[in-house]
Amino acid sequence: MATILLPGASLGPGKNFLPAIERARGQDEFPLPNPPAQFDAENPLSGMTISDIEANLRALCHNANPRLLLGLAGLNDQQPQSWIRLAHFLILRANDLHQEPGRVRARPVVVTSAVLVVVLAVLAVAFIPVPDDYCGGQYQPNMTRLDKTIQRKLHGQPLVHDIVVRYIKDHVNTASPERALVLSFHGPPGVGKNYVGGMIAESLFLDGLNSPCVPQYIATKHFPHHDLDSIKEYKDKLHRLIPEAVRSCPRTLFIFDETDKMPEGLIDTIKPYVDAGAPVDGQNFNKAMFLFLSNTAASTIIDKFIELRKGGTDRNDFRIKQFEKIVQQSAETTDGTDKKMGMWHAALMKHVHVIPFLPLELEEVEKCIRDVMLDLGKEADLTKEMWDKISDEISFMEKDGVKYSENGCRDVRSKTLLHLEN
Repeated sequence: MATILLPGASLGPGKNFLPAIERARGQDEFPLPNPPAQFDAENPLSGMTISDIEANLRALCHNANPRLLLGLAGLNDQQPQSWIRLAHFLILRANDLHQEPGRVRARPVVVTSAVLVVVLAVLAVAFIPVPDDYCGGQYQPNMTRLDKTIQRKLHGQPLVHDIVVRYIKDHVNTASPERALVLSFHGPPGVGKNYVGGMIAESLFLDGLNSPCVPQYIATKHFPHHDLDSIKEYKDKLHRLIPEAVRSCPRTLFIFDETDKMPEGLIDTIKPYVDAGAPVDGQNFNKAMFLFLSNTAASTIIDKFIELRKGGTDRNDFRIKQFEKIVQQSAETTDGTDKKMGMWHAALMKHVHVIPFLPLELEEVEKCIRDVMLDLGKEADLTKEMWDKISDEISFMEKDGVKYSENGCRDVRSKTLLHLEN
């Protein structure tokens, strides 16, 4: 009897493979193996090479070529995640047919497709636990790491540390959340929005931002056109990709960058996936997380920051209530072209946790310089003279006696490297 050893998987039936199955069956190019085979994935599939996974799948299918299905499904056979999805797909399709969530058990079956024949012909009495949050071994949340990383590496953002850690921790520690977690980062450029997004990914998934469980969309790259036909195409794409990603990993972290530049109404596409207790097409999205990054309301945040600092309030004494409402109001108004942009006019706003990022002053910029030198192993070479020269090349703005960096710490690394080269 065949044995499939797999420490769990959460990938569902994967719609991309279904038409591929039909085409393979029609071409009779994915034959049924005769003797039983063994697929040994005692370690997480994410830790295996493409060659290892391919060899195991060939053995499972008795030397049938698994690359055929990847090609017919339009997936890149040079990407490890394509192979992981294929391996999970074959096993979980069998789970579905047995109608025993979390387990696979041998029993007589009636074959309806060539690929399903392959799977069911080699499954045996082995029981396979399928943890809901397994995510191919990628999901490994570490809230202590998130807390310490933000405290150590993020400068001048006390509101961010307290709120982000609390929301992420509560969502992660809740077995069955009422709704998906939606965080919206607002503020001027270079103050840490993308930086914190990376920290969140690193604290949740084994491969961080490179994890297949962290889809990233940049408005100007992935949604560059604003005509109606393009917007419809983008909406259809998101309606396909979001459910597919959550089938692969219920704890998927979606990151949407430059959301202030997204076509009008596009971000409303995700609203069905974040409504409380409302499955979409029978699928639950409540464990997923959505992170929006935007420069929206930057001027409003800066004005409030200057008002508080001018009044003598230290940034560490700021409170979220001082910013939350004005950011929401600013986000819901029109921009200079009288056209509402991104998500900020959307009904989605009622589900969003708004998190303001503050401008950075000289003290925070100097900490960023120190961090760069520390990363380069040259902290001992950081003299007062070098510190002052680098700081002098950073563009600062001043209003009502309050001085802040125009681009946060965005230019610090390049300026520091330039001085080291000279």
